Order: sequence, then C-alpha cells, then structure tokens
Amino acid sequence: MKKTLILSACASLSLLFSSCKSAPITFDNRSPIGILSVMGNSAITWYSDKDSDEDMSDGLLTTMVNKLIDSNNPEVTTGVDRADYTDESLRSMLEEIGGVKVIAKDKVLKSSTYQAYSRSPLAFLDTSVAATGYTKLGGLSAKTARNIMREIGAKSLIIANIDCHKTLYSGNNRNGKVQGMVTLKIKFIDERGKEIVNKEFTVLSDDLVIMRGRKYDKAEFVESFKELIDNSIKLFIMEYVGNGVIEDLDSDEVDAISLPVKPRPNAGTAEPNGESSEKVEEKVVEKADSAIEAESEKTPSSDDLSKTENELKELKSLFDKGLITEDEYKAKKAKVLGL
Repeated sequence: MKKTLILSACASLSLLFSSCKSAPITFDNRSPIGILSVMGNSAITWYSDKDSDEDMSDGLLTTMVNKLIDSNNPEVTTGVDRADYTDESLRSMLEEIGGVKVIAKDKVLKSSTYQAYSRSPLAFLDTSVAATGYTKLGGLSAKTARNIMREIGAKSLIIANIDCHKTLYSGNNRNGKVQGMVTLKIKFIDERGKEIVNKEFTVLSDDLVIMRGRKYDKAEFVESFKELIDNSIKLFIMEYVGNGVIEDLDSDEVDAISLPVKPRPNAGTAEPNGESSEKVEEKVVEKADSAIEAESEKTPSSDDLSKTENELKELKSLFDKGLITEDEYKAKKAKVLGL
C-alpha cells in the first residue's frame, strides 16, 4: 500500500513539473500569422551611448525642429518609406524563409476590432511613424488580440518596430566615420492573445561613411539601410527556423542579438580606466571579430543562406501547385534546413 502511495505521489510531482515546463512553439503551428503593425523612428538619429560623455542623441524637440528646418534631408523625410520597406520585406521573408502563411494586409486593416483600436491620449508624444495604412500600436489586451485573430483568421500576430540610427565609429561629431545601425524589435502574440516573444535584433553596417565638417552623402547613407533591415529580419527568422522552435518567454523578458559589438562613439578621448579610446576601440574590434567568428559557426554564410532560400522557394512552389503533399513538403523543408 505504501509503495502504491509513493508511486502515486511521484507520478503527481512528475506531472506537475512537466506541466510547468515551457513548451516549444514552432512557426508551423502558429500559421497563418497576421502582421498588426510595423513602426519605426521618423528620422535616422544618432544612437545614444549611455556610457558616453558626449550625448549625440536627438530628443522629441530636436526631431520636431529637424522636420521643420531640414525638410530636404532624406534621413528625416524617409521614415514611412523605411517602415513600408520593412513591412514588405518581413512579409515576404516570413513566407519564403519561414515557410508560413501571412494574412493579407488589407484583411488586417479591415478588421472591425483593429479599426476601433484607440491609442492613449499621450500618443502625440510618440514621434515614431507607422507603415502605410497601419495604426501605431501601444499596449494590446489579450481580448483585443483574440478578437482580431478571429476576424482575420490568424493563429498568431506580430508587431514589429524598426529603429534606424547612425553611430560614430571613430572621430568626433564634426569629422569621423559614421556607421549605420538597425534594431528590429519583434513582439509575437499567440492564439491566447499572450505576448510570448519580445526580442530585439541589432545589425551594424560593415560600410563606413566619411564625415567631414558634419557633412556626408546622406542619400547614399539612407539607401544602405535597406540591406541592414533585410539582415535584421533574416536574423529574426533564421534563428527560429534554424533552431526549429521559439522559446516561450515571459512578456517582460527581452533578449537582444547584437552583431557586431556596438562601438563607443567618443573616440579620441581618455577613458575612465586610463586607457586611450584607440586602445578601447581595438578591444571593441577584437570582441566584435570574436563575436562574428562565433556567430559564423552557427549562422549560415550569405551563400548558404541564398542557396537555402532558393531551395525553400522551389519546395513551396511545388507544394502550392499540389505536386508534393504537405508531409513531403515538411520533410523536405526540414532536410534543407538541417533539422
């Protein structure tokens, strides 16, 4: 009798602990996905390094003034264009690389619950912009999320935010080397309306722009952000496709993937530890090289990624045409991804 009771107790404890363990969430069982909004900063501003003595960031007032006096500056006038590009790129890569169906944008925008969404009265303080047609979303209740999913036929939702910045790689705020930086913030909401993923993916440009007397080719600099946006989206999708699962996280937990390491913008000055900024920069570069080398061991090269994308496109085309079954499609896709 005692043995029976002990076994029953052990079984109960085992069931309790197993039920508390986070279950892996795949893209497949969350398809189709609805993109609720794609937002971004209105202007490409200087990235603020909180540890730096020289703050080059732009605040609310500066952003408003820039729009008034710098109306021909592409860094200021192309905010919606960058958000639109992010929306299109995210949508196509989710389908082509992630292998999931994405709900048509117009279907999301026509949702009665989506159209009835109202923002906070303090929303005017938000200087961000939304891609064409979207509402700038703040907090979203689980009930609202579930209602939208029911209306559009989605099993999960994504809210994306793309922040584009410039960093001072070396030099000072008049003469130096400027580097592009993109941070993609993704919120992933499951069928319960619960925010299960909140992640950031940061990418720095390999190409540096020479700045002399605060002047540089801003049009060319802005154009380079398309590649950075694409790369940040690939980091997001390939991490999940490569691992096969998305870990179920608490809504307030934010992970960041930053590659390479962010450089300090105040080069040419002495550091608190007595080292010159040149020495510090050398260490930063060494760390960045190490990070890139470590990442390259687990991340496909650009050639491999391109080959994988093409193979996935071909498989999806065969599946869409009914030439292979769903089981064959999933098996072949897993083989291509090395799962």
